[in-house]
Amino acid sequence: MMSDESLKLARYISRYSNFKYEWGRYDCMLFPVTWHDLRHGTRKSENIMLKYKNRYQAMKFYKNFVSVTGWLENNGYSVVEDLQDGDFVVAGIPEWPQVYIALAGVLYMMSEDGVRGYSQSAVEIKSIWRR
Repeated sequence: MMSDESLKLARYISRYSNFKYEWGRYDCMLFPVTWHDLRHGTRKSENIMLKYKNRYQAMKFYKNFVSVTGWLENNGYSVVEDLQDGDFVVAGIPEWPQVYIALAGVLYMMSEDGVRGYSQSAVEIKSIWRR
């Protein structure tokens, strides 16, 4: 990732941290997809936004949606071994995975408590994806 893209990602994370967690608008599924939209000029978040309003509806939506890894593959991402700025990091369980965005060695995700950054050692990384 070029330095100007890293700066754009830092601004995105900073801006997103001002939002209160809201299912279907500012949540863990939309945090990485909205970054993908901004970085690549797509509108993929429209397929997710406002499709659910609570945890139960989100889980039901995700169950009927393509898997995280399937979405990443379908959008040109590949599994890599090394971590770089802008990479998506998949963790958690297959039924409810967590997707982090890497920046400066920190893994960021939108939790119900807001945007949080975690050290790599604090996250059980399943896979790292890059486009």
